[in-house]
Amino acid sequence: YDRIKHNIYLPDYISICLLRLKYPAVYQSLYYTRSKFLTTATDYDMFDHFVGELFIRLEEKGNNDLERTELYKHLQIHYDDFAISDDEIKNVLVLVNSIFASPYQRGIANGKRALYNHHLTITQASSFERYFDFSLEGRLDQVEFETALKLPFESLKKKVEEWNTSRAISTDLIVKLENAEISADSDSFEKLIKAIVYLTYLPIPQNPKQDHSYSVENFYKKLYDKYENKINVIERFYGGDKEKFRDFFRSLYFMYAYKGKWNFLHEFAIRLIKDYEDDFAMSHAELKVLVKDSFLASLSIASGLTYDLMYFYNRAIRLFQKQDSRQDIIIPEGMGIEMTDRLKEIIDSSLSIFLNWNIFKDGPSGGFRVGGWEKVIYGSENEFSKILTSRNEEPQVQEYIKFRDAYNEAKHPIDFKFELLTIS
Repeated sequence: YDRIKHNIYLPDYISICLLRLKYPAVYQSLYYTRSKFLTTATDYDMFDHFVGELFIRLEEKGNNDLERTELYKHLQIHYDDFAISDDEIKNVLVLVNSIFASPYQRGIANGKRALYNHHLTITQASSFERYFDFSLEGRLDQVEFETALKLPFESLKKKVEEWNTSRAISTDLIVKLENAEISADSDSFEKLIKAIVYLTYLPIPQNPKQDHSYSVENFYKKLYDKYENKINVIERFYGGDKEKFRDFFRSLYFMYAYKGKWNFLHEFAIRLIKDYEDDFAMSHAELKVLVKDSFLASLSIASGLTYDLMYFYNRAIRLFQKQDSRQDIIIPEGMGIEMTDRLKEIIDSSLSIFLNWNIFKDGPSGGFRVGGWEKVIYGSENEFSKILTSRNEEPQVQEYIKFRDAYNEAKHPIDFKFELLTIS
């Protein structure tokens, strides 16, 4: 217990120890053949949001009867091997079911979530092993995490980078951040929020081309949960000064403008606008301005156009477009015009990047087509053609024009051998 006491959920630890002492053969079988008796929610489509949570495996979906579990069926046949009597099978099932619920049982998981260290429950696949081997090898220790939260922010960032080198540890980190207690002062609160934001700008270890995401719901509750917290963040850490909190929230969007990326923060703003009432510390209109300003800030810092900046524009401009009956047509309006005009300036110095971005491939075996972003940014293909004509001496422009003309003539995606352009 001493080896893992800060990294377990105590009720589960007690239950699994009871299983080990009372029915040791069942305990061992549960550990060594976990997939036979337990399952994750990926097997139950309606519970996809519980991916990674372990449940007792059922013979058939929708039936909570313990006698319909794979464990019951196995024990009925092999109870002699487990050194238990036929009469004890039900006791084993009740004990195991008290730890691992059926996917169709309600209330058990929610009850756990009200208690200390619930996020370290054995039912989280990432915590399962430690309840049997009493080891944290390759995992993130809770004490180490809590100690790091007390460090200066620059030191905490280094710890986040260190933890992000392993898939298992980075997964642990996200779980611990989601369940971190809101601190007692504004400095600690802001440091926790900034650590979450920093992580979302780092690549996933097993997929370096993709950055981490984070739970929108959890982030919202940490920032502004006026329903569950008796005293919300603004009252608790900012003395009720809403503008101080707003200044902090705004600053998050400009901390890493130099990276020039559409980030979790921007997706968070979109979700607030689309799915939440207009009662956050910032209105929906102010959130739109924040997205626009953060894009312009990234443009002002950038030394040239990047695919990340084009994707940023791709996502952001949809907040600032005219309504059109054709869903695929984007016509910038209002602040979107300002964004587009500033983007044109940087495209001018990095035209080849834009040309690469504006060529799409229809699947692995499909042909190439013009993406249509020239119409969004320049208003029409003719206006963009004037830009291309003025730079017709550039080899990459010549190749793009050759491809565009062939595509326009065919009126469908075509095969084309690109020698200079690198399709994004």
